[in-house]
Amino acid sequence: MEPQLFSYRPTNDNRNAVVFIHGFSGNYLDTWGNFPWILASDLSLQDYDFWSLGYPTSRKFDMVFWEADPRLDELTDYLGSRFTKGELSDYESVSLVCHSMGGLLARRMILKYPKIESKLKSLTMFGTPNNGLKKASFISKLKAQVSDMVPDSQFICSLNNEWSERYSNGETPFSLLSITGLSDDFVPKENSHFSGFCDDPIFVQGNHLSMVKPATHNCESVKIFKNVLEQDMTLQQAQVRQMSIADEALTTDHFEFEISQITGKEPDFVKRVVKLALEIEAAGHSERALQFLKEWKSHHTDIQGTYAGRLKRRWQVFNDINDAIEALDNYKQALEISLTNDDADQVYYHAINVAFMYFVTRLSGLDESLEQAQIYARQANEYSRKTDTNYWNMATLAESYLYFEQTEEAITCYKMALSQKPKADQRMLESTGQQAYFIVEEFAKRGRSLEGFINRLVDLSADRIKSA
Repeated sequence: MEPQLFSYRPTNDNRNAVVFIHGFSGNYLDTWGNFPWILASDLSLQDYDFWSLGYPTSRKFDMVFWEADPRLDELTDYLGSRFTKGELSDYESVSLVCHSMGGLLARRMILKYPKIESKLKSLTMFGTPNNGLKKASFISKLKAQVSDMVPDSQFICSLNNEWSERYSNGETPFSLLSITGLSDDFVPKENSHFSGFCDDPIFVQGNHLSMVKPATHNCESVKIFKNVLEQDMTLQQAQVRQMSIADEALTTDHFEFEISQITGKEPDFVKRVVKLALEIEAAGHSERALQFLKEWKSHHTDIQGTYAGRLKRRWQVFNDINDAIEALDNYKQALEISLTNDDADQVYYHAINVAFMYFVTRLSGLDESLEQAQIYARQANEYSRKTDTNYWNMATLAESYLYFEQTEEAITCYKMALSQKPKADQRMLESTGQQAYFIVEEFAKRGRSLEGFINRLVDLSADRIKSA
């Protein structure tokens, strides 16, 4: 089986990981929607890396003697190896977020692999049929994975018996939550309820699929899991945070000194302002970074674009439409100035972001937003061709094709972007991937699926990271 693993925000320093595991017929990217992106964009969770782990599963009936999806015990070994020997093995603590059948696989994995249990901080299950899936009985003979989820199956019975023996007092050494969607008719409360371990039922808005696709950080699913992470913080992490608080005044003084040294006359003035703003933001002072950029945005369109970009990211996390409106206005202002200056690099940078903001915010209406996005995407496409080839203009070309649903052209340009020297760093890949994801997700909301595109883009980026 080929590994299906995607990192939303990899670092070299974090010792804590949050890992998403999807369910039956799900996908390690599509199942979760914006859920991982919302968490990965939250500066209060910067001590965590965020991953999504997948495995073979589909609705197709098994073809006996020819082809069949692996059974749950086999999948347990496959997933377990990622934590014991693979990419996730070096983390000191792991928090699992599981959907549906993924929760059953996680529970079996915990029982089978002591290394995983020893570093597990929390197991949060959404719509997991802990008591078996009653609705699975009628197709269980046609699908092995489904037959393993029937209430009286060997897998379910042995899993629950072994779990009760291991944690006979009803307590686990890690946080444990079982969550049910209020409109989940596929895995209702009687199937998901984890008697003796999660006696207080937790309900969230949504059906079996929508409850794990939150739109913003204010959605119940996000709030509940974020609270889990805050409760699971280790003493060492708490001490580190206390030290950070104690050092905050010193750090702030350092940044304020650096800000005071900027006159606007330095040869590398623009790069210095942008770099310092990003450093301030990375240190957890996002509001100060915004204020700093706002003070200098009138001096250059690149600074104004960076300011708009911070507003865009804040809107994506907090869903405040005023941030979206201000971001769009600043991108448009910077675009007009860039056109006047005939600065092709700046034109395509701002034009593609204007396209993005019109499309995903729908500020000009549903149909009009796509028309507006296409106008600016054409402009970005035109001007990116006027500049020397590099990562950003090729990525811009790729994104411009997405607004016309030309996925093959987009993939070709993304491949060219990834081949450029110097190679794109993780921040660049994350920015490109997140922008593409929001576009594809918006098309899906409009009933127009760009099937498989994100998976292909992720595979390209993964190959790039491996070769680095």
